[in-house]
Amino acid sequence: MIEWIIRRSVANRFLVMMGALFLSIWGTWTIINTPVDAFA
Repeated sequence: MIEWIIRRSVANRFLVMMGALFLSIWGTWTIINTPVDAFA
Protein backbone atom coordinates (compact mmCIF):
# COMPACT_ATOMS: atom_id res chain seq x y z
CA MET A 1 0.00 0.00 0.00
CA ILE A 2 2.74 2.48 0.94
CA GLU A 3 4.74 1.49 -2.11
CA TRP A 4 1.68 2.15 -4.30
CA ILE A 5 1.23 5.63 -2.77
CA ILE A 6 4.90 6.46 -3.32
CA ARG A 7 4.81 5.27 -6.93
CA ARG A 8 1.66 7.30 -7.65
CA SER A 9 3.14 10.37 -5.98
CA VAL A 10 6.31 10.16 -8.06
CA ALA A 11 4.29 9.59 -11.24
CA ASN A 12 1.98 12.55 -10.50
CA ARG A 13 4.42 15.09 -9.10
CA PHE A 14 2.43 18.07 -10.39
CA LEU A 15 -0.77 16.98 -8.61
CA VAL A 16 1.13 16.29 -5.40
CA MET A 17 2.76 19.73 -5.50
CA MET A 18 -0.55 21.46 -6.25
CA GLY A 19 -2.18 19.60 -3.36
CA ALA A 20 0.63 20.57 -1.00
CA LEU A 21 0.44 24.20 -2.13
CA PHE A 22 -3.34 24.25 -1.68
CA LEU A 23 -3.12 22.77 1.82
CA SER A 24 -0.37 25.24 2.79
CA ILE A 25 -2.39 28.23 1.62
CA TRP A 26 -5.57 26.92 3.25
CA GLY A 27 -3.76 26.28 6.55
CA THR A 28 -2.18 29.73 6.56
CA TRP A 29 -5.54 31.37 5.81
CA THR A 30 -7.19 29.36 8.58
CA ILE A 31 -4.54 30.33 11.15
CA ILE A 32 -4.81 34.01 10.22
CA ASN A 33 -8.62 34.04 10.36
CA THR A 34 -9.13 31.98 13.53
CA PRO A 35 -10.26 34.23 16.36
CA VAL A 36 -8.29 33.79 19.58
CA ASP A 37 -10.13 34.82 22.73
CA ALA A 38 -7.38 34.05 25.23
CA PHE A 39 -6.84 37.54 26.64
CA ALA A 40 -10.36 38.96 26.51
